[in-house]
Amino acid sequence: MPDGVGSRSMLMGHIQIYRVYQDGQRELAYSGRNHIVTSALTALSELVTQKSGVDPAERAVHSLWVESSPVALADVTAADSGPTGTVVKRAVFDRAADVDTNVGAVQGLTEYRAVLSQAEGNGTIVRAIGLYMRGDNDDPLLASSTPLFARQLTGAVPKDNTFALDFRWRIQFTIA
Repeated sequence: MPDGVGSRSMLMGHIQIYRVYQDGQRELAYSGRNHIVTSALTALSELVTQKSGVDPAERAVHSLWVESSPVALADVTAADSGPTGTVVKRAVFDRAADVDTNVGAVQGLTEYRAVLSQAEGNGTIVRAIGLYMRGDNDDPLLASSTPLFARQLTGAVPKDNTFALDFRWRIQFTIA
């Protein structure tokens, strides 16, 4: 086949949540694949096709939000645009320091990490996490447009003060 004919792109992610105890012991609390939502696919297509008027900084993954709920949340769909639970943590990324691009020298593989400390979110049940793009302000509380990039239900991960939760979210983008 000629170059470009039959090529396809893939965007997939893998999420892991670890309980980290004070003695350093780590225990896997959740592992799963993420759901990419419509706003992320639109943003990526605009960036790849170099559509005029798109500011790449606004489309960069900028923060990870942890959602809590006492009851199960509705399934994630491509139409999701924001949290459906109560946000108990917003981890804002400094791309230079906090985002590991080309993880293990794998082109297109990026890792986003956040920690819910032993003191944070106690008594809640983590039900979902989401990755958000920058929007029009570096502070997600002030941004009038913070588009959702990906969201994943995590089942029921109870949080108490005996451990921290370490969130690791890897996103792989490939064009084959």
